[in-house]
Amino acid sequence: MIDLETVDTKITAGIVSIAAVEFDLKRGKTGHHYYAGVGLDNAKLSGTYSKSTLSWWKGLGEEVNKQLKPRDPIPLHDALIGLSDFIQNTIGIDQVNVWGNGSVFDIGILNYHYGRLGIVEPWKFWNIKDVRTLCNLGNIHKRDIEFVGDEHNPTDDCLHQIRMCYEAYWRVNR
Repeated sequence: MIDLETVDTKITAGIVSIAAVEFDLKRGKTGHHYYAGVGLDNAKLSGTYSKSTLSWWKGLGEEVNKQLKPRDPIPLHDALIGLSDFIQNTIGIDQVNVWGNGSVFDIGILNYHYGRLGIVEPWKFWNIKDVRTLCNLGNIHKRDIEFVGDEHNPTDDCLHQIRMCYEAYWRVNR
């Protein structure tokens, strides 16, 4: 599962943070985690941002806004290389099913930035999966599953989306 926090809603969006969590869909078990705090300044340098998205962030409060200014921000290029290494070392590029919350947002933005920076994305296009579609099929809504942690923390968002997928998977496959 991959989740991004961004400063725009376009495919060219600046990325504030990236998280990925290895998981087993059928068992609902999680494995290794990856997190990269890119930060607001690096996000603005490496992608687009919108005033409306920045205003939205400000309205979320001080705790959530810590995502915008991580202690040790890293350049987007390094964050993407780190994500690639995480995928290669935990699952493997040929075997990974990469999940994003929506058919185009998280994975689409990552694909754009991987291409822009000349880095090969660490998955096969036919292995991209969509949380919202599975949840729609299983009649699961975001608020049906209790959120544990902090919303808009990409690792906590990944874990929530995994719980949603697990429940939806078993509803569809009963």
